[in-house]
Formats: sequence, C-alpha cells, structure tokens
Amino acid sequence: MDRYPKPVTIQWVKYSKASSKSELDSQTCTTEPVPSQNDTYNVTNVLSVKPKSTDEDRDVYSCVITHRSLRDELTVILLSQSLLRKLSPTVSEITKEDLFHLEKSTLKCYISGFRPKDLTITLYLKKGIGNETKVCSWNSKENRNKSHNNNNELEIPLQSENDPISLDPIVTRDKLIYFNCICDVHITPIFQVHHGAVLTMEIQHGSLPLPICKDLSLRVKNIAKLGPIRTKQNSYQVGDLLDLECRIHSFYPKRIKVLWYKDTEIISKQNIKADTKENSFYYAISSVQHTVKEEDFWKTFRCKVKHQSTTSEFVNWKLEKTCYCEYCLACWKLWDAEWRLRTELPNVEQAQLRDLWSRPLTGSHLSGTNYLSHAQAATA
Repeated sequence: MDRYPKPVTIQWVKYSKASSKSELDSQTCTTEPVPSQNDTYNVTNVLSVKPKSTDEDRDVYSCVITHRSLRDELTVILLSQSLLRKLSPTVSEITKEDLFHLEKSTLKCYISGFRPKDLTITLYLKKGIGNETKVCSWNSKENRNKSHNNNNELEIPLQSENDPISLDPIVTRDKLIYFNCICDVHITPIFQVHHGAVLTMEIQHGSLPLPICKDLSLRVKNIAKLGPIRTKQNSYQVGDLLDLECRIHSFYPKRIKVLWYKDTEIISKQNIKADTKENSFYYAISSVQHTVKEEDFWKTFRCKVKHQSTTSEFVNWKLEKTCYCEYCLACWKLWDAEWRLRTELPNVEQAQLRDLWSRPLTGSHLSGTNYLSHAQAATA
C-alpha cells in the first residue's frame, strides 16, 4: 500500500451473527514502512484467522484504514463464506467381503472431505421387487462421544450388538476444518434373509441437494460340514474291497472339492456339484473304494473338503486288523507272561524268552508262524 506521509492506522474488525462487532488487533501483524521510488511508503498488514466452527460461516471481516491523505476511512470488506463454505462429501463404494452364514463380518465405506460435520447415514435392505426395509440410521448430532485424542472427534452409534446389521462410524476432523468418516457396517448374515438382498447406504449432508446412495449385493455362503466316515463292513482282511463314504452337508454354493487321504497320501480327488438341497443348503455324499493290502492296516483314512476359499478339518477313520483265531487268548497270556518275567526277574535269560515265543502255531491260516509274530500282528 502506497501512502505519504508515513503514519497510517490499520484495524481489522469482525462482524459475526453471534457476537456482533469485535476488534482483532491481537491477530494482526504489520510490517515496517518501506519507501518506494516515487517518495511514498508501502506497508503490509496480515490478519491470521483460525475458524473454530461452521457457525462462523458468512461472518464479515473489515479492514479499516485511516490516513491524513484520506478524507474518510477506507474500508475493505471480506466475507468469510470463502473460508468456511459447505463442502460435499466424497463417498467410496462399500467394500466387498466374503459373507458366511451366522459369522460376523465388517463392511466399510469411506466418506471424506465434507463440511459442516452434521451427517446422517441410513441403511436399507431390499429383497425382491418393492420389498425395501429401513435397517438402521445414524446421525452425528444425536450419537456423539468425545475422543481422548484432541485431533479427532468420534461419533459412536447407539446400536445393539445383537442386531444382524449395525452402523459404527468414526468421524475425524482434519486440520483444514473438514471432516472424514470411516463407516463400518457390522453384519451377521442369515442366509435365508440376506442372501440375494441389496444393502443400500444413504448419506445425507447439508451440502447435497439429494442424498448419495451406494449399493452392495449380498452373497452369503455357508461352510461345508462333514459327518463321520462310514464303512459297509465291521472288519476287513487282505484283498477285501474297502468302501468308505462321508456325508457333506449344509454348504452353499453347490460346487465343492473332496479330498481323500491314506495317512498323508492322496488317494482320490473329487469335484462334486451337489443337486440336493436341505434347509436351503446343499448336501452330498462322497465315497472312495480301495483294495486292502497288508500294509494298509493301522493306517488312517482321512477326508476333507475345499469349498469357497475355505478348507475343512479332517475326519478320520483307522483300518484296524481284527483276528478271530482260537489262539488269541493264548497270545495275550504269553505277553503277560513275558511282562511278569521281565518285572520279577530282571536278569532273565534271553533263551527263556525265545523259547516262550517260538512255540509253533497250527491252523488253516496260521501254519508257518509262531506265537510271537502272530501276537505282534494282532496287538500292534
């Protein structure tokens, strides 16, 4: 600003709706006069303003300049609307997440860059034509809780934890006086209610002529459950056909992969497309056949399922070797006899034990063996 002679008075005045007129001398800074080439002087005056609320929107700031060269005071008027104008929110899509029947999940929506702070979020659920239901609603004015962090202002909704769907928004204030909101939607989906429905989030704000709406189609899955492994016989011998089956139930969608193991060795992979429904879910029966070999006894046959990016726990069944020969009672007696010999006579001669177990066995299926080998196989 050019002026001559030197002395000049600069004063800032604020006219607000709340407190009418107030002088702002403590918030100003004036430089020393600097001479210019045409024998006049320049001076700069700076007003620092830090708005504290949207109530200051449309307050008027006046810069009043007094100098001998002026017949009347010179007044420059600044409207604060440019400082605290309303800003419309930017709303992201609702994040997708795998939803499983009766398992709690969290969906997220990000609402950013809005001012003033007042915000209303409403959830609607639509299933079928014309069947739309209001689920819950949240307003930043009605559900307020202060944060321990001075930079943030949290908005905590009053929702029951038992509700299938509830809102949990957190509002934070930025240094430049605009607000952001991370809106969590907690959902415990019920397959029969929520599968195939459309969840709509409606955002209302004073800067918006119409609400912003974001939709998410809900797809609810259910993890497969396995019954016990069943067999068609009570006992097996070498050469028998081992026929195992497992009932897999309560899953959705219908495609499923079944794996069968013998210990850690995979013996069967099956891709099943179930066709039968039970209580809105699918079920299937998987079976595997295997010819019994001597080395299969005492091994564990296991079944598990891979379904919709989840893997089930194993269900197990062990192939045991059962002996019905007339000598088994004698075998157990011999084991008992050896234990007693070793316990009562620690220094028993090995020859005595060899004699004990080398007695030959006779019978149609036992010829060529003895008590030792037979008892070891029967009691392994």
